[in-house]
Amino acid sequence: MMTPVSVVMFFFLIAAALVVWLYARKLKKQNAEAHEQIFELRKEIRITRRASLKNFNEFKLNLLKKRNQPIVTVLFLPVYEEIVLWPQRKSLMMHAHENGIGVPSACLGISQCGTCKVKIMTGPENVLPRANIEKGVMEMYDLDPSVRFTCMMRPTGDMIVQIYPEQKLFDTVGTFPSASEMEEDAATFGIKCVEQIYQ
Repeated sequence: MMTPVSVVMFFFLIAAALVVWLYARKLKKQNAEAHEQIFELRKEIRITRRASLKNFNEFKLNLLKKRNQPIVTVLFLPVYEEIVLWPQRKSLMMHAHENGIGVPSACLGISQCGTCKVKIMTGPENVLPRANIEKGVMEMYDLDPSVRFTCMMRPTGDMIVQIYPEQKLFDTVGTFPSASEMEEDAATFGIKCVEQIYQ
């Protein structure tokens, strides 16, 4: 037989459990709302940065036309993203990252891993010859002659390149880049470089 104290304790425990359950439910709802807000924020960032990249490309095109300098473009398949290469002293991988095409690179662009490879579809004559380090990696992995590493490529004319299906492109535009991907937004970095050059 339960004593009055036991009855009180029983109902107290039930009430405490109910309060904890209600609080956990509230936290779960708040967490879901926070995730939804983050998703919407990232969506807005993606749209804003894509617009910035478009403006950046238009700025480069107008600048090159004004200075009567050659315009070099590279079209990436299958994402169908065309980028303007300027300044041309940078590698194709750097240009790609600045334009939101996250070509992967396990070796951070020193031509050791081969993960940034692309297949040249048109314009193989519009790229500088392979360096010895690139030749060595090509032989090591027995790659097709049409394959080039974007970290070593510096196109001198228009090209179309094919990204391989097994390559996992990371998004340099629409996400908050992790330390393993990028420490600074590439588009912003590119615009800063242009501003510094023409200050």
